[in-house]
Amino acid sequence: VISDFPKDQEKVFTCIRENMGGKAARKLGLSLGSADIVRLSPFLRTLSDPAVEELRHCFESHVIRPETKIVVKGDRGLAVMYILLSGSVYVDEGLHTKGKRRVEYGAGKVFGEAEMFGVHKVYHSTVYASTLCVFQ
Repeated sequence: VISDFPKDQEKVFTCIRENMGGKAARKLGLSLGSADIVRLSPFLRTLSDPAVEELRHCFESHVIRPETKIVVKGDRGLAVMYILLSGSVYVDEGLHTKGKRRVEYGAGKVFGEAEMFGVHKVYHSTVYASTLCVFQ
């Protein structure tokens, strides 16, 4: 269908992402685009209800394939934060002395807020998708 109607491709993909996002949110007991999703972020949790109401419309769903780099250590932070609704991500964190360790995070993990708000200028870790991930 998509190859027969290339002008509708983006609409179809957006619908698929939103559908996957809605299912992932419901598994967490949330609804897509709700204030509760915004309040998963420690940075945004204390905002007033009107501020959260305004922000909740700014989020969109994204689906990321396994082993995709989501953010890269040393890159300048974008005006983007990530709320993991389903799947898992990992960070290879260098220890202070030797070697690395792999740290896994699951649904409900929020990252990128410090870079989005300018607290950090660059990402301090590279974050990879371990599995198929759905983000807001």
